[in-house]
Amino acid sequence: AEFRRSVVPSLVNQIEHVANGDRDWQTLLFYLEGRDYPIQQLKEKWEKGWRDYEALEIDKERDKYREDNFKIEAQMFISGRFTTLSTEEARKEVLRIIEKENLNTELIKGYEKLFGVDTDKELATSRRQLGKVELDEEGNQKLKENGELDYFTTSNFATEVNKTVKLVGREKVEKDGNPLAIEYLRAKDSFVQYDSLTTDELRVLFRQQFPDVEASMYLWDRVSTFKNPKSAEILLGLMDKYNIPPESIPAFLDNPEKYDALFTQKFELEKKTFELDILYENYGLEGSPLYIPEEDFRKEAREKLKGENPEWMADTRRIEAIDHDASAEVIEAWAERGKTIDEFGAGSSEAKVWLVDNKDAWDWALGRKLLTDDGSGWNENVLRLDVEMAKLGEDSTQWQTLNYKKEAYTKGFSEGHINSYVKYYQELEAAGYRRERMLVEDPAFAREMQDLKGIEIPTQVPSEQYDILLEKADRTPEDERRMDAYKLFFPEELIDTYVDWYGDKDIKRPEGHEGDWYEDDWYLQEHPEFHQALVDSGQWTKLRDFKKVPTREVYELY
Repeated sequence: AEFRRSVVPSLVNQIEHVANGDRDWQTLLFYLEGRDYPIQQLKEKWEKGWRDYEALEIDKERDKYREDNFKIEAQMFISGRFTTLSTEEARKEVLRIIEKENLNTELIKGYEKLFGVDTDKELATSRRQLGKVELDEEGNQKLKENGELDYFTTSNFATEVNKTVKLVGREKVEKDGNPLAIEYLRAKDSFVQYDSLTTDELRVLFRQQFPDVEASMYLWDRVSTFKNPKSAEILLGLMDKYNIPPESIPAFLDNPEKYDALFTQKFELEKKTFELDILYENYGLEGSPLYIPEEDFRKEAREKLKGENPEWMADTRRIEAIDHDASAEVIEAWAERGKTIDEFGAGSSEAKVWLVDNKDAWDWALGRKLLTDDGSGWNENVLRLDVEMAKLGEDSTQWQTLNYKKEAYTKGFSEGHINSYVKYYQELEAAGYRRERMLVEDPAFAREMQDLKGIEIPTQVPSEQYDILLEKADRTPEDERRMDAYKLFFPEELIDTYVDWYGDKDIKRPEGHEGDWYEDDWYLQEHPEFHQALVDSGQWTKLRDFKKVPTREVYELY
């Protein structure tokens, strides 16, 4: 059986004739000699040209000579000196000579091995092994050195293609037409430019710009990550086209989660954000045509890019949340927070209030170390007031009201006294005694004002009538005297008397009057309560002595 596989059918027929008695062995020898004659003639013709090769004794030198002299190598192959060929040119030359000289390939030693094999059939067998565990000679599953099952991968298939090409030549492989082998050979051609790049930055840029090449590099185990999510889509298309199982791709075999990741929300988001991600990155990538060397200009360009693309920024934050194991609700919340910090800043009152109102997202961010401030030093009421005040003009009444509330919360006033604080400063005039009166009427608020603001609590406050008169637009001299009386705490029933005493001209000694004058004494005698009040209020130090004051009746007798 082994013999039959190694000889051509016509020769087998001749041998069968001998075995059956239809031919003798001498006839068979004549048959063989006659068939070999054309090759022998060519050999005699060519041999003189082989002397340079024959003179070489070192194997490496002979190998180099064969590579550099494909015609001689082809001649020596046809003549039976070699059974392999080292270059594609030599293979082509062999086929050219065979066609030109009409040689019988059955008599060329090594021809069947190099040119007779159906590479499509051979490689199809390897193709069917993709994703399967290879077997050893005993039929057991092969194991890697680390003990894991040894799957047949695309890298193994590429090795088989390379071996076949080395044996029979690329042209033969492509002519035979194994689809996956041709895909690999063309992909290999596309790697040349990538391999010529000298820096990591340029190689990354190349992969970003040429997703079809990156997809092929991933498929054939040249890379294990994607720099362009479009590459992953192309890879999935190749896998579907050639029915390649994921476990046959080395990167997926080493980490199955990489394959699963291609069907996640994150991957879909990365496809959406890719173009702007790369634009942002290339602003700072030397070698990129978009590189901006000046740091300030680069920063300005990036901020402009962010501002003009809010949905891109939201998606990048969704990806960040996904990377930190966020729930679906937190993913969207984190994107919303991004809009707030983009508008107001991460340390703004608006951003802090957002966190307070979205406790689940805040707790998640703290737990993942995305945020470190737990808000223990924040005053929530002040933060909320800051947010409201930012929407108002400082000259508006509403802004002023909120500002007084902010002061109260900042100072530490209790919730029940916040509005009292606003009223005290916004509604009550500083002039007069309305503020003092409020403190007297609200002892609890007064104590907080004293403790937190250092304001003394009055023990006595003039009547409200004082402030009414104070706020009167057209006060008269009489009003002024009434205010004086209230300020001196004269009893309400003596206010009119006070006004008369200081305002009635008939009571006071007329200017230039000579002689006795008793009207003021008589008035005091007629209003003893008022007289006493003058002393009690501190106006006078003692009561007036009326011993020498005559009565009105007696004085009229003078």
